[in-house]
Amino acid sequence: MSSFAKGAMALRVMALNVWSRLLTFVLNQLSLRFITRTVLGIVGMEMELLLSTVLFLARMYPNGAPSL
Repeated sequence: MSSFAKGAMALRVMALNVWSRLLTFVLNQLSLRFITRTVLGIVGMEMELLLSTVLFLARMYPNGAPSL
């Protein structure tokens, strides 16, 4: 692979990364604009419960806890 091809590939990867971040930012802003505070609070609590459950299970496995 020539150095020109490597440079072109690196440029494509960087452009894809920027495009992905821009798209994510725009979608996040749109979702925050149209979702009410109540819904955000409920979803936040559900995500916190999910995170706590995953962390609990991840910490129990190395300690030799019985399988579920």
